[in-house]
Amino acid sequence: MYDNIACIASKDISLLFKSFGIASYPAEDDPERVFFEVINSNKYGVLFISEDIAEALGKRLSEAMKEYLPVIIIIPDRTGSEAFSRKILKENMERAIGTDALLKREGE
Repeated sequence: MYDNIACIASKDISLLFKSFGIASYPAEDDPERVFFEVINSNKYGVLFISEDIAEALGKRLSEAMKEYLPVIIIIPDRTGSEAFSRKILKENMERAIGTDALLKREGE
């Protein structure tokens, strides 16, 4: 239990992860359903989610990250990284260590 890795992403990214032997779940049509099926299966300790899927989940993702065990890692989608993954990382670091370790750089 909790020793496997999974990926929830668009079909093309899912295929990439699958080629490395990682359980992959394409979630373009219904990301919320797929996300909660994977989370509730209690099979995975690490869950990669592409940024586009993470944005589609919105607040549900933030809530789930506080409640469920799998470590959730946001990865860039095929269009590249956006500010969303940085925001999630900052929230997680603040929750874990109590401060913003990613201090704002000048001009941000």
